[in-house]
Amino acid sequence: MTKRLGDFAVKFGTSGARGLVEDLTPAYCACFTLAFLALFETPPPQLLIGRDLRPSSEAIAEACAAAARHVGVDVVNAGEVPTPALAHAAKMRGAPAIMVTGSHIPDDRNGLKAYRSEGE
Repeated sequence: MTKRLGDFAVKFGTSGARGLVEDLTPAYCACFTLAFLALFETPPPQLLIGRDLRPSSEAIAEACAAAARHVGVDVVNAGEVPTPALAHAAKMRGAPAIMVTGSHIPDDRNGLKAYRSEGE
């Protein structure tokens, strides 16, 4: 059976992807990261990755980092930071960023937000 776009467990919204932690697998995180990096004409020299305090965020961030490193992008681990702080750091460095955060949703879910150096 072929899945329709609306059938996928992880959903895209105005601010990135959100879903159950169990659906944010290392493979999904790698695909998200590689798709984001593919938007650039040339691979960016570095990618900032930040995360919130959710128990699942560190592993999700590491899966994103591993994918970026696999294609030769240097990863800057921004650690546990507020989303606006990561977006500001990305802008100041002129580098893209991925934020692992579920924001206001329950802890059994999480999300990924991507920022170009110019903004979200």
